[in-house]
Amino acid sequence: MGKRIIFGCNVVIEYSFYALFFLVPLVISSTTSELFEFNKMWLTFGISVIVATSWIIKGITKQSFTIQRTPLDVFIFLFVASQVLATIFSWDKHISMWGYYSRFNGGLLSTLSYVVLYYAFASHVSEKVFSLYLEPVMRLILFWGGILLFPLFVYGGISAAGEGGSNVVFAAGLILSFLLIVLSLPATFVKRSLFVGIVSAGLVAAWGIPSHFGYDPTCFLFRGNLDVSCWTEAFQPKVRMFSTLGQPNWLGAYLSVLIITSLGFFLQYATASKTQFFDLKLNRKLVISLFAATSSFLYVALLFTRARSAFLAVGVGILLWAVLSIIPLSRTLPSFSQRGIRFLVTPFISIFAIFAVLTFIIGAPIPQLEQLRQGGTQNISDSSQKDLFKDTSNQAPLQVLEAGGTESGTIRLHVWKGALDIWRHYPLFGTGVETFAFAYYKFRPVGHNLTSEWDYLYNKAHNEYLNFLATTGTVGFVTYLLMIYAFLWKGISFVANPFVKDEIQISIRNKLLIASLIGAYASILISNFFGFSVVIMNVFLFLIPAFVFSLANVLEKEHAVTIGSPKETNTLSSVQGLLIALVASFGAFLLFILWQFLQADKAYALGSNLARTGAYDKAYIKLKEAVSLRGDEPVLQDELSSTSILLTGRLLRFQEATSSATAEELKLASEAAQELANEAIDINNKLVSAYPYNLIFLKTRARIFSALGPYNASFVQNALETLKRARVLAPTDAKIAYSLGVAYGQNGDTGSAIKMLETTVKLRPMYDDAWYALGLFYHQAALNAKGAVVDTVLHQKGVKAMRQVLVLTPKNAKALEALESWGEQP
Repeated sequence: MGKRIIFGCNVVIEYSFYALFFLVPLVISSTTSELFEFNKMWLTFGISVIVATSWIIKGITKQSFTIQRTPLDVFIFLFVASQVLATIFSWDKHISMWGYYSRFNGGLLSTLSYVVLYYAFASHVSEKVFSLYLEPVMRLILFWGGILLFPLFVYGGISAAGEGGSNVVFAAGLILSFLLIVLSLPATFVKRSLFVGIVSAGLVAAWGIPSHFGYDPTCFLFRGNLDVSCWTEAFQPKVRMFSTLGQPNWLGAYLSVLIITSLGFFLQYATASKTQFFDLKLNRKLVISLFAATSSFLYVALLFTRARSAFLAVGVGILLWAVLSIIPLSRTLPSFSQRGIRFLVTPFISIFAIFAVLTFIIGAPIPQLEQLRQGGTQNISDSSQKDLFKDTSNQAPLQVLEAGGTESGTIRLHVWKGALDIWRHYPLFGTGVETFAFAYYKFRPVGHNLTSEWDYLYNKAHNEYLNFLATTGTVGFVTYLLMIYAFLWKGISFVANPFVKDEIQISIRNKLLIASLIGAYASILISNFFGFSVVIMNVFLFLIPAFVFSLANVLEKEHAVTIGSPKETNTLSSVQGLLIALVASFGAFLLFILWQFLQADKAYALGSNLARTGAYDKAYIKLKEAVSLRGDEPVLQDELSSTSILLTGRLLRFQEATSSATAEELKLASEAAQELANEAIDINNKLVSAYPYNLIFLKTRARIFSALGPYNASFVQNALETLKRARVLAPTDAKIAYSLGVAYGQNGDTGSAIKMLETTVKLRPMYDDAWYALGLFYHQAALNAKGAVVDTVLHQKGVKAMRQVLVLTPKNAKALEALESWGEQP
C-alpha cells in the first residue's frame, strides 16, 4: 500500500509539471472576466496545490519529508521575505496577497506557488519517470496523433456542441492531446518537460498563425466564426498576432524562450556522433531538420506578433546561446583545423541564415531594420503596415486606441518616471506588492495627460524591475536582482568555467542544453525590461534554474534537507492514514476555494456584461450570486454597488415617467429603489473604509452620490467631498479634476468650478469636455440675476472656451448651440 501511494504521488507530481508546461500557454475561456491570464493563473494555482498535496502525502507515507537544497536557496528566501514584508506594509493587503484582479500574477500567493513548484521539481527531478513501454514506432504514432487530433477534435466537437459547449470541448481536446503527447515521450524528467513545452509552443503558434491571415480559431471557439470578427479594429491579429497568450508582446516573449530552447536540442543533435530520437536510430540530418524547422516555425510566429521587445530578446538570447555553446564545443576539438572550425560554426551559420531569410521575407518590427529590408523602395505591404510598428502592449484586446495614438516609447517614459517617483517616496518596502495601479495615480507625471492613453489605468509599470522597485521598494528590487544574478553566475559557470568542481561532471550534451536555457532565461529578462511578466513567463523564470541545476548534476539527494527517517514499508499506521486523509482533505478544500472563486468570477463576468447592455435587473442577480460565492473579494462587491445604483436610477425614472402605474406599483418601486440605494451606499462605505487608497472605489462612490443627487440635494455635497478625496490620491488625473469642477458648479460654487476646470485644461489642453464645461461656467459667472451679461471679460472667456471646443471637435453640436444662444459666431 505504502509503495503504491509513493509511486502514485510521484506520477501525479511528474504529470502535473507536464500539464503546467503544456496547458498553461493554451488555456483560455470566454466565460471568465479576463480571457487569458485569469485562467492561466488559476490553472497554475490548482497545479501548485496538487503538487504540494502529493508531495506532503508522499512524505507522510515515507515518514520523512525531503526538500532538495539548491544554489539559489538563500536568494529565494530573501526574495520571498521581501515580498512578505511588502505585503505586511502594503497600501492594500488584499491585492498584495492575491494580485491585481483579473491578472493575479505577481501577488504573494502566485510567488509562493512558483517557489513551491521550483522546490517540488528540484526535489523530484531524480525520481524515475513514468513511461509506458511502447515500441518506438508506436511512440511516434501517439505523438503525431496528439498533435493532429487536437485541431480535428476541437473543430468537429465545437461544430457539434455549438457555442454553449465550446469551452468544454476545447478543454477535452487539450487534455486528450496532452496525454497522447506526454505518453509518447521517452526522456528524462527535464528533457520531457522541455519537449512538452516546445510542443505546446508549436500548438500556440499553429493556433495563432491562421489569425494573421484572417482566420482566428479563438473567434471560432467563442463565436463559431472562423474569422477575426470577435476582435476590435484596433487590436486585429491580422496586424499583430497574440494567439492564446492575450497580447502580442506576451506571445513574443513566450516564443522567445522556446525558440532558444529548441535551438539547444538542434545543436545537441547537430554535434552528436549518434542520433537517437524517440528510441529510434534516425538519420541525423532528419532530426536536425526537425528541430531547425520547429525553431523556424516559432520564429515566424514571433515575427507575426510585431513585438519589438521580443524581437530584441530573442536576438540577444540566441547570441548568448551561441557564445556559451561555442565555449564547450571548442574544447572538444583536438585542434582548430579548417574541418574543426567548420564543424564548430556550421550549425550557427545555418540557423542565422534561416532566421535572416525569414526576417527579410516577413519583415522586422524594428522600423530601422525594415527600412534596410525595403532598400528605399516602396513598401509592398498593405496600407495598414504602418500600424505594425505601434507597440500596444498596454492594451487588452478589446480596448481601442485613439486615432494617431502616441508612440509607446513616449508613454513608457512617463510611466517609468512615475514608478521612480513612487520609489523615492516609499524607498524601503514600496507601496505594497501589486499596488502600482493606485500608487501611479498619485505620482503620475502631468505629461501622461498629453498622450493617447491619458485615461488608462496602469496596473503595471511596464518594466518588471521598476515595478518591483515601486511596489516592493529597494528591499524587493535588490533581492529580485540578486536571485537573477546568482542564477546567471552559477549557470554560466557550468558552461564557460573550466574550473568547476571536479566532482561535477557535466556532459557536452547537457552543457549545450544549459547554454540554450541560459539564453532563454536572458530573453525573459530583456522582455521584462520593456514590459512585465505574465504567468507562463514566471513559470519559466523560476523553473529554468531548476532545469539547469538538474542538467549540471548539482541536485544531489545527499545535499537535501530531510525531516524524519525514511522507512521502507508497505503498510501504513493509523496515524499515517489519518494524516494523509487530513492533508488530502485540505488540498481538496483549497481546490474547492479556487473552483468557488472561478464560479464567482464567471458570475461577475456575466453580470458586468449584462450591466453594460443595460439589463441591470439580470446583472444584479448574477452579481449577487458572485458576491455570495466570494464575499471577501472587493472587486465583486464594487461591481454590485455600481449595478445597484444603476438599477436604482432606472426605478426612480420609472416613478417619474409612468402615469399608468398603480399606487401599489409606485410604492413597490420606491421601496426597491430605496433598498438598492442603501445597499450600494453600505457596500461602498465598507470598501472605502477598508481600502482607502483604492481610487476605483472612490470613483464608484462619486458615481453613486452623483446619481442620487437629483433626488436628494445632500448627496451632491457627498459627491463633492468624495471627489476632493479622489483628487488627493490622483492630483494629476484630468478626469477627476474635471468631475470635481463640475461638482463645484452643481453645488453653486461657480468660482471654485472655474478654477478647477482651468486647472483641468492645463493638465490636458485637448480635453474638449472640460473646455465646454469651463465655457458654460464662464458665461454663467458673467450673467446677473436677470440673465444679462454684466462681465464682458468672463463672457469672452466663455466664447473663447467654446471656440476651443470647436477646434478640438469641429462639429460639436453642444458648443455650436451654446455660441448661437449667446449671439456669438463659431
